[in-house]
Amino acid sequence: MTDLLKHILRCCLFIFLQVFLLNVIPPLHRYVSPHLYYLFILWLPFRTPRIALLLIAFFYGLILDAFLHTPGLHAAACTLIAYLRPFIISLLLPKEVGETGYPEPSYEERTAFLIPFLQEKEETYFMDFLTQVRKESSGLVDFIVRLTRVIYQEWKHEIRHEENIWDSTYTFEQKKGSCRDLALMEMDMLREIGLATRFVSGYAFNPDLEDGHELHAWLEVFLPGAGWVGVDPSLGLFTDQSYIPLASHPDPKRTLPVQGSYIGSATSQLVTRVDVKLLHK
Repeated sequence: MTDLLKHILRCCLFIFLQVFLLNVIPPLHRYVSPHLYYLFILWLPFRTPRIALLLIAFFYGLILDAFLHTPGLHAAACTLIAYLRPFIISLLLPKEVGETGYPEPSYEERTAFLIPFLQEKEETYFMDFLTQVRKESSGLVDFIVRLTRVIYQEWKHEIRHEENIWDSTYTFEQKKGSCRDLALMEMDMLREIGLATRFVSGYAFNPDLEDGHELHAWLEVFLPGAGWVGVDPSLGLFTDQSYIPLASHPDPKRTLPVQGSYIGSATSQLVTRVDVKLLHK
């Protein structure tokens, strides 16, 4: 069953419960009657974009108004609940902060520019692993530092000249991967906790790289108040002036430097060389 179908069925269930059961129960008091339909709004995924959440709540309220003959009343109430949802959830779920060491990272405004960089699916593959790292972290930045260091220490960085990028779950299980494999894995990990990430392809001027200073891959994570911050799990570092980005995109396949095809029996071989020199030390 898809996530969309689950939400639709849950919506229908709450409407049926409110309209055909709770609405026919005699009021507890002249001015008090049970209303549980708002739980559907609170139950929506935390990563739902702000605008989409408000629109869903508004039309959800309109449907209730149509059944209960209360023009605009529940539409206004649902929209208000959707607008106040971050504050309501922070009151209802205080244990979340205690268990992980800091609040769930989120963006106050899910603008259109951030949506492509967020996780679209609700499946969580790395959450158990991430929870252990988060329990040892004192804040969001400390969590990213620890996660990057753990990947660097526990996953072997290898040079792969094949053109493909491993799936992040495969890299996680193999405990090894190229720079692009490790970057994609950390991207998906951070997206599972609601952070926006993008894949970066470029040059890395670092003497620790075995094959010199040719194409390298890392990731960037969007931190509220700081913007895009570069992270290199292959070396366990934050990026600095030694990293030269050429292309960035939420989909790693869109950052390929060269792609194409040919017809016939001919063969081809791509040879590249990159020399990076410091002009001033």
